[in-house]
Amino acid sequence: MIVETPPQPDARKHGTPEARLQAECWANAWNHFPETRKLYFAVLNENEQSKYETKQQQRISGARRKSRGVVAGVSDSLLLLPRGQYHGACFEFKTHKGVQSDEQKEWQALVEGAGYYYCIVRDKDDFIAKFSWYLSLQNKK
Repeated sequence: MIVETPPQPDARKHGTPEARLQAECWANAWNHFPETRKLYFAVLNENEQSKYETKQQQRISGARRKSRGVVAGVSDSLLLLPRGQYHGACFEFKTHKGVQSDEQKEWQALVEGAGYYYCIVRDKDDFIAKFSWYLSLQNKK
């Protein structure tokens, strides 16, 4: 009898470490901060290329995303809930070694100048601390 082992999961199919961190943090927010449900969401702005696309197809899909308003540098998730002096919050997920691109730094400066809170999240505990801190801010009267 021949027994085959089942295919092993491909880590790449489960996303990057940053994507896994973002998913874990989003679930934490959904479960522990119900007042933020549907106001805290992901911005699917990344430029993941399919290995099956030709260079021409990649250029076309990039142009389509741009024509629909995709902007380089936008944070990974947004919380549309004003707190304290802020209009809302922007969360960028990075591994401990991850660094912001120039576009992300530009976008951070733009949104901070417009009155939004922006932070980089490195792990789940970091997210919980920053998310909780933001929600604890008292609104101006």
